[in-house]
Amino acid sequence: MPNLGNTCYMNAMLQCLFGLKSFCNDIIKQEDSGMFSNLIKCFNDLHSSRASNLSQKETLMWAFKFAMAAHYEELKGNRQNDAHEFFCMLVNLLKEDVRTLSQLDDLRLYTCPVEANMEFQLESKRTCNK
Repeated sequence: MPNLGNTCYMNAMLQCLFGLKSFCNDIIKQEDSGMFSNLIKCFNDLHSSRASNLSQKETLMWAFKFAMAAHYEELKGNRQNDAHEFFCMLVNLLKEDVRTLSQLDDLRLYTCPVEANMEFQLESKRTCNK
């Protein structure tokens, strides 16, 4: 992925997410369903462009960055950001987008890629023996 100037945090997280086949397949299904957000489209475009030339990837990276920055002021400009914070922003936006799509079209079943692939509940039990 091209570096747009201090976007290695974004590149690192995107490359990790692109490695999660089930997550990417669920994102692709959202776009295939006919209703999708700009963020989902940008993510899918980047995912499918991995074998493309650098200038095409750079254009798609800018589109993705602008789609994220429209919701998070701290992603505007050329500042360095934290990969974990970016990841949290991205998954929150994806969950919000799928929720919105579900409300707009209650005839289709939308699967949230984040909930289906990344969320879990941890149960911890402590037993006092005395």
